[in-house]
Amino acid sequence: MAAPKRLFCTLIMSLLSQFIEDGEMAVLENRFGPTLARDYFGARELNLMLPELFNSADRFWETMIAEQGLDISTPTSAGKLREYVGPDPLLFRGQSNYSHGISASLHRFVQMEHDGEITEQKLSEVESAILEEARIRGLKKDVSPGELLMILQHHHAPTRLLDVSTSPLEALYFAVERNDTVDGRLFIIRLRNSTGMTLSNTSELPWTEYQRGKMTSSSEWTQTVRVIEERPLDPRMIAQRGRFLVGGLTKAYANLNMWHGADQLRVSERTAISMLCINFPKVALSVMNSRSSRWPAIAWTVRIPSEWKSVLRKKLDEIGINHDSIYPDLNNIQWRAEQAARLFLNRK
Repeated sequence: MAAPKRLFCTLIMSLLSQFIEDGEMAVLENRFGPTLARDYFGARELNLMLPELFNSADRFWETMIAEQGLDISTPTSAGKLREYVGPDPLLFRGQSNYSHGISASLHRFVQMEHDGEITEQKLSEVESAILEEARIRGLKKDVSPGELLMILQHHHAPTRLLDVSTSPLEALYFAVERNDTVDGRLFIIRLRNSTGMTLSNTSELPWTEYQRGKMTSSSEWTQTVRVIEERPLDPRMIAQRGRFLVGGLTKAYANLNMWHGADQLRVSERTAISMLCINFPKVALSVMNSRSSRWPAIAWTVRIPSEWKSVLRKKLDEIGINHDSIYPDLNNIQWRAEQAARLFLNRK
């Protein structure tokens, strides 16, 4: 990242810390503590459901290579993984720490800086503050608010956009690129509504129309998970086969319950698992009941043991997926220093 952009993001973080005030409401306690997402996903991993595909780094790799070769635009495509999750187009997200939930950077930032309940109102206010600051500093005045949000996302400013990829292998890279002593995680996401949302040529963010009252948004928005369909704005989006997911902050609805063991999860606990309204089943798509069709998105997850990471990085590098291909526009000195240190430690 160029120095002015790095400075801008630092200023954004500082200003937002001052902007966010303590909330009026106390957050309901998470009864399960900081390990909730880890334990919740741990009971739903495809490693348990499909051990023949995910019981070793080599078998996992073979499965991902088979999936990468499929044309996701043709529902008739078949593969070992698709027999379980269905033939529809899939999106993928890799995370290097298996204990983290699915959360956009804006949600994580407000969570760290704000003591009260996180609401759609608060997210909207912080989002507006970010966009206003960017405009004041002359960043891309000729683009729509949505396009500016996408630019900010790729320069590490907090946004509600969630990075995903149409490619399992590019997503896998993010699950194994660092944190070699910690297990990683790959999410496989199926959207019920495949109609994309656009952020271009609009004077306001598309979700502005859903805002209602002081604390909440309409149920239509909080039950929305949509993919942003836009032309790539920079070389990284092309290299990563990147897309963005967006949706309202998940709420509790009678027909969209989440359970952890015998306990029905509260809203504050649900958002620790996913800020979006996503169902994480323990079964294949073909045996899910009719109620599951009400969810806007369904996702499965694969745990990637830490000892697989270096093996999978090597396999990815052999087919041309590495740091230089994923980040073609960056000369990332921090990453190169960490990589040199990692190679040194692995020789010990």
